[in-house]
Amino acid sequence: IPLALGIIFAPNLSAFQFENFSQKKLIQNYNGKIIYVGGIGPGNYSKIQDAIDNASEGAIIFVFHGLYYESVTISKQLYISGEGKEMTIIDAQKKGYTVNISANGVTISGFTIQNGSYSSSLVNEANLFIFSSDNIITENSFKYSESGIMLQNANGNIISENIMSYNDIGLWISGSKNIVTRNFITNNSDMGIDTFGSDNLISGNIVTNNKGTGLYF
Repeated sequence: IPLALGIIFAPNLSAFQFENFSQKKLIQNYNGKIIYVGGIGPGNYSKIQDAIDNASEGAIIFVFHGLYYESVTISKQLYISGEGKEMTIIDAQKKGYTVNISANGVTISGFTIQNGSYSSSLVNEANLFIFSSDNIITENSFKYSESGIMLQNANGNIISENIMSYNDIGLWISGSKNIVTRNFITNNSDMGIDTFGSDNLISGNIVTNNKGTGLYF
């Protein structure tokens, strides 16, 4: 049964102490230089992972439109922005996760992230694994994996204005005090949102046409 959500599940707001999303900055305090990927100017990188590896903590990485066949690991605080999700694509070709975040305070925006699959060092398949806290994931599209986004014991993250479609599960949450708002989660073959965490805010999302459960606690 299609399920549309515009409701808040936060049974103890006083304990949650979450910050109003509309007042929270989508760009955190990044003080590093800007690094470019995929452009034609001098010093531009051809791979996103190479730019990440050579970036200093707090750098901004801007990725020009294109199709990037790679799996990306982010182990430092960075702001990573694609030129636009319709034309800036990270594709793991079913050879492992597509993006893995282990650092706190990472922002990812403006990508299609797709075709994540099993990696020998990880338990599940997903396009985006988050094993850390206080990250912002906004205005991306996630498709063609077991999970669009997987939060594994991850706390205080913001998942906003993303599309999660054509996965088995759109969003899988294990953790607390995460904010999931204004996402479009549709046409997944199993569940829309599957959560094992506590004190998470799920508000203003559209969860529809998923073949299994729309929202599972």
